[in-house]
Amino acid sequence: MMSGESEQTVAEEVASSGKYRLVSRLGKGAMGSVFEVVHQALGTRHAMKLLHVHDTAAAAEYGKRLLREGRVVAGMKHENLGAVTDFGTTAAGTPYLVSDLHPGMDLKKLVKASGPLPISDVLEIARQLMAGLGFAHRSGVVHRDVKPDNLIFLPPDEGGRRVLKILDFGVAKILSDDLKKKVGATETAAGMLLGTPAFAAPEQLSAKPVDARTDLYASGATIFYLLTARAPFIGSDLHDLMRKQLIEPAPAPSAFRSEVTPALDAVVLKALEKAPDHRYQSAAQMRDALDAVRIDTTTAPLPAATPSAPRAALGPGGTGPLPIEWETPTTSSTSADHETLFQSSPVDKAIRAEVPGHLDPRRTVPMAHSSNSEPNERGPSSEIRSRRSVAIPSRARWTYLALLAVACVVLPLAVIGLLHVLGVDP
Repeated sequence: MMSGESEQTVAEEVASSGKYRLVSRLGKGAMGSVFEVVHQALGTRHAMKLLHVHDTAAAAEYGKRLLREGRVVAGMKHENLGAVTDFGTTAAGTPYLVSDLHPGMDLKKLVKASGPLPISDVLEIARQLMAGLGFAHRSGVVHRDVKPDNLIFLPPDEGGRRVLKILDFGVAKILSDDLKKKVGATETAAGMLLGTPAFAAPEQLSAKPVDARTDLYASGATIFYLLTARAPFIGSDLHDLMRKQLIEPAPAPSAFRSEVTPALDAVVLKALEKAPDHRYQSAAQMRDALDAVRIDTTTAPLPAATPSAPRAALGPGGTGPLPIEWETPTTSSTSADHETLFQSSPVDKAIRAEVPGHLDPRRTVPMAHSSNSEPNERGPSSEIRSRRSVAIPSRARWTYLALLAVACVVLPLAVIGLLHVLGVDP
């Protein structure tokens, strides 16, 4: 299996598939690397995911999931789902998966570079997210790892339209019996939790059965992140994060961004309900709620708000100011919200063996500043200044009255005492 090979070795590994030529490495994760490749016969460019794990058991498990992802996604054709064009194994036995090559950066990187996204863009992204997930759910597939990292908002096409792509169905849950027979079932081992902690629904964290509503919770957490540049819950470690997600009510996005309307708050908070029965029951239902928010924001102008930290225009073509770093690392723990497997399992052990300690998926930290993440360079708001302008004279007036009352009592007594000293009978 691949592990830190030279570019020549990687090129040979890619070429051994018999169809592709290596162009460059696009990224590397704990379990595999992604390369830009060219189809030698067609001349088309694609993204190829290759496995690289030392642990034999983990490699076998992840390899099965990678190939199953290929079979699952290849059977789902939808505008908002990243298309898989090929999958198989190289001559060396390494599983690979080939998908469309999408321009731009994923939404997590975009938010980290530019800050919270414009509300109109968040609503459009959310609407398309519901369209793609709804199709997957009707096909009998639960994504189980919806998060900003797995979403790309493509640059505008010739007509100015932008399309969201949902990527990485590697840990998807297949609910359809027919689809299970077609692609092969991969059962989740006992005690093995799949997903990303910061965006996982309570039933995932509790290792309970998941369904389409699990994806809707993760979608709510993702919308929250796009609006505020932080996850709904932040913990000092994984245990603290899970405790908050299981017990504490989710905060409203407007607590961190004043422009968020009550209607949008309501949609996000309903998606983040602890009990699946209290959430939206389908992606179509949540999309209808989002469409209503779009109408609200179109017909009712938002109140003026103090400008947030500067951000570039959405997308790779943006020409905004220098990027703003929205995450605050701490010395006690480091963010690992991007990790997919976060419980003891063969794959989890392989991840921890491959990844440096500071990226251990069992550890979680704040992904962004607290409520002060939107600095106000203008100082106190006009409302606060107004309250101060009224309150200060009021306190002064009562102080003067108290001093006057004391003087009225003390002064006569002082005069009487002086007369006694002088021998004068008052």
